[in-house]
Amino acid sequence: MRITDALRGEHAAMRPLLRHFRESTKPGTKMDPSMVKANATTLKQIIHAHASIEDALLFQKWKKFPVVRHALREHTEIEELLDQAAQEGDQKVLNHAVRLTLGHFAEEEKDAFPLLEKELTRAQLAQISLEYIQLRAIKL
Repeated sequence: MRITDALRGEHAAMRPLLRHFRESTKPGTKMDPSMVKANATTLKQIIHAHASIEDALLFQKWKKFPVVRHALREHTEIEELLDQAAQEGDQKVLNHAVRLTLGHFAEEEKDAFPLLEKELTRAQLAQISLEYIQLRAIKL
């Protein structure tokens, strides 16, 4: 298992929830502000758990690459938007955060992950994968 494949898998697992939130908050729909707050809080926890591992294992170490720096900035922006939606119950902000997250996943998979797969050695990818397994407490 390569770390990038594991992270792609996490993206795939989150996409149905993100698409549900995107549809339920799109213009023309009405979500109660208390539901917006609850959904934004839940989504922030999920996104933070994912992004913190990406950052710790990959992005902080290879931020010399512009595409990686961009991903780091988007992690911050997404979490800030989710905080705002959770505090204000603003459906438009939650929708924006969700759409940004879906686009962010696509960018990582198209740009950042292939770059890292090319730049890192097999040994580096294997070591990072072991760290991921430990952080996620995966039993093999």
